[in-house]
Amino acid sequence: MNLLEYKTSFDVYLEKRLEIKLSEVEWYFPDKKTFDLLTYLKPYVDHGKRFRPYMVYLWYSLYWGDDVEFILKVGLVHELIHIFALIHDDICDKGTIRHSINSYHQELSNRYQDDHIWITQAMLIWDLVYTRALQESEQLMCWTKAHKIVFEMLNEVVIWQMLDVDFSVDQESIKSLEQITNKDHLKSGQYTFQKPLLVWASLAWNEDLDSLALIWKKLWIAFQMRDDLLDWIPNKEWKTKMSDIQEGNQTVVLLSCREMYDTTARERLLKLRWRKLSENSLSILKNDFESFSIQEVVTSKIISLLNDVEADFNKLGLESSAIWDFKDIIELLRSVN
Repeated sequence: MNLLEYKTSFDVYLEKRLEIKLSEVEWYFPDKKTFDLLTYLKPYVDHGKRFRPYMVYLWYSLYWGDDVEFILKVGLVHELIHIFALIHDDICDKGTIRHSINSYHQELSNRYQDDHIWITQAMLIWDLVYTRALQESEQLMCWTKAHKIVFEMLNEVVIWQMLDVDFSVDQESIKSLEQITNKDHLKSGQYTFQKPLLVWASLAWNEDLDSLALIWKKLWIAFQMRDDLLDWIPNKEWKTKMSDIQEGNQTVVLLSCREMYDTTARERLLKLRWRKLSENSLSILKNDFESFSIQEVVTSKIISLLNDVEADFNKLGLESSAIWDFKDIIELLRSVN
């Protein structure tokens, strides 16, 4: 099952589970206006790529796992954690757009005049999603090593968010490659690749992960670099244009700009960090980005990593039909546009 096929079946399952859980809590709300704050979860979750639950399914399938219903439920835990992290991330970054629609707190700002109120309500909603992820995990994997791994992942999501916030408020400098990579290790390495892999492995009672360690490390680095690069590419509407610059986020792409720009372009870039950018400023940054061929340089690094991933993966000698689904993921990540 490739990513698109998985997303189709997972979306049906997610929609049903969301309807059930919303109906279970609706009676708590005597005021429909308050309950309606939760209903924005429906369009909010509808636009996800389902990459994280798919990684759980893919590793499971590569080693001949065939209980699709069970692994869908495990995938739901990962997707709920991702939804919680997105709401949390947008509040911390003051992000206004997520998957081409309003971020959760931005949507609630249309319903309350007081900033404190709508931000508070958004935080309480991500609390609900967080506790639901815990409950789903406990029902499926209570007292297993997989359940412990899920708790570790939740801790790491909060820790990388703290690091992300701390890095972003540093307006005087751009962090080193090692510092950014360590932060991204928790952000993408653990949360998107390693922890789904460990959950699968523990459920399969497979402790031999040495042969897979290098694969997921290179894969998550490529994944995060691609995600950061897409933020700079013109006409990309999934998030606010150049949101990483406006939110002060420190990324490998930003580091590449610092290293390759001349003094004038570098000073201009640093001056515009943590600012709401006008169309003129966006145009200037776009021109610098293109003039110094940053996209080509970062893309080359991504493709080199993915070529290594494919070579290492082939050495595993797996015979599952899911091999082709894994290679589809590699091709997807090679496409940076």
